[in-house]
Amino acid sequence: VDYTTPAGSKATGSTRVWLRRLPKLLFFQLQRVTFDPELKAQVKLEDPFDFDTTIYADRFMHGNEAKSAAADVQSERLRRRCTRLERALRHFGGGAVGEAELSAESLLARAAECIDQNMQALDGKEVADGDGSESVEEEQEDEEDEQAASIRAMQRWHPHRLSLGGEASEQKELRALLRSSEPALQLLRALGSACQSRKARLEEELENLREQLRAAYDPLSTRPYELFAIWVHQGHEAKSGHYLAYLKDWRRDRWVRFSDSQVSVVPWELVKAAALGSCEAKANGSSSAAYVLVYMEAALAQAQRFAGDKETIAEESPESVGQPDGNTEGEAKAGASTDELQKASEARAVELMPPRLLRDIHSDNVVLRREAGSWEEQLVQRGLRRHAEAVFQHYAGLMHRWEPQKRIGDAAGNPHDTSGRKQLNDPALMCFDLFLYRLHGEQEVWAYLVAKSLEAQRPVRNWSPEDEGQVLYFLAATLRSQDCYAKMLVEMDPVTEDTGALIREAEMVPMDMVQLSTSCC
Repeated sequence: VDYTTPAGSKATGSTRVWLRRLPKLLFFQLQRVTFDPELKAQVKLEDPFDFDTTIYADRFMHGNEAKSAAADVQSERLRRRCTRLERALRHFGGGAVGEAELSAESLLARAAECIDQNMQALDGKEVADGDGSESVEEEQEDEEDEQAASIRAMQRWHPHRLSLGGEASEQKELRALLRSSEPALQLLRALGSACQSRKARLEEELENLREQLRAAYDPLSTRPYELFAIWVHQGHEAKSGHYLAYLKDWRRDRWVRFSDSQVSVVPWELVKAAALGSCEAKANGSSSAAYVLVYMEAALAQAQRFAGDKETIAEESPESVGQPDGNTEGEAKAGASTDELQKASEARAVELMPPRLLRDIHSDNVVLRREAGSWEEQLVQRGLRRHAEAVFQHYAGLMHRWEPQKRIGDAAGNPHDTSGRKQLNDPALMCFDLFLYRLHGEQEVWAYLVAKSLEAQRPVRNWSPEDEGQVLYFLAATLRSQDCYAKMLVEMDPVTEDTGALIREAEMVPMDMVQLSTSCC
């Protein structure tokens, strides 16, 4: 990685992780996201990344640091030599003729063949020098049928018949060159042979280097791990897309695709295409790439394969379950319940797993159940908060209409006070909001508007009566966060459920209609 030193200079460094003890599963997370300084955002890296189905963890062991470093140096040296040879081989690629790619030796061979065929045509069919008069062959065409004449006419335009027909001046020069082209013909053939020999030696040397490269880590290949799972991200954006997983079913030797609630069996070719990113998918506007590779210890994978083989043998052998000839275990299980089969399958799985792995699975399941319950509670709380926000938005709209009415009430005086009246009308008679404002103050108006918002949103949001206390609690919190009056909502004592979750609720202080009527009188 590139980094800046304390002195301000740029430098490149690398880090390595060494393992002291090998686990049952190895997880490799691929760098699929980076920060784009121009876009000021994270972007997805879609570079192809190929991987092996079998890897060896010896080269990552802490005790093999020296051997691994020596193998890395040798491997890098062999890669550089392979790159130079591949670059040299590209020089023998030649060019394109029509839609076909020809190598250098093929081009030289075709050029030699063209010269040779034109020389043979010139020796067999000599054309007299002149001013473009017809040859003997052209005179004979008039006497033959039309089909034969057409065939010979096509042959005259073949590249191997350039020495026949055409303009007299052009043919004269061409024939003179052909008569002296024997050394050129031999040179072309010699160059073609030399190209073929040189290319064969380069290919042989390149294959030898590749074989050495494959064998560079052979001394560190005693702890194999096999590809077990692939986590794939679909989509071009780093912050969005779809995630799915592919898992290897060792017992049935197949790959299983998990996409949300959809589970299907897929061939390895589709798994590899989804992990590497296929051209067809990108052409259709989608992109998929692996971002996590999971490898399982080969011994554990082999144990699962062996368990699958034993199950297959048991199902095919009637004696294994004490059935008479002609009855299979599948028939014996026909009457068994699904629960019994599930328990038997789980028991076999437990027998095959190491105790430490079972403990890890149990602890992970406990955490998963706790997190699942917490996540469900969070989803419920989020829905209740949305209900409270909807009530607050409705209340804000009522408050927006109340402000002009309040100014009318403030501008009007008491019509019975002849000395202090400002207007002759009583605004308390205009609407119930101004009536409350005139007799009980603005806080009662606010409480009344909150009650109106609850009545308006209750049938729209359709929350359950049991949840209204929590909705009111979140509404009170929202009002306080916006510096609004919230004393009409009184918080109740919290309740602890059986799961340990703390439920907080509030209740609406009802309006005292008796007091209102008394005040009105």
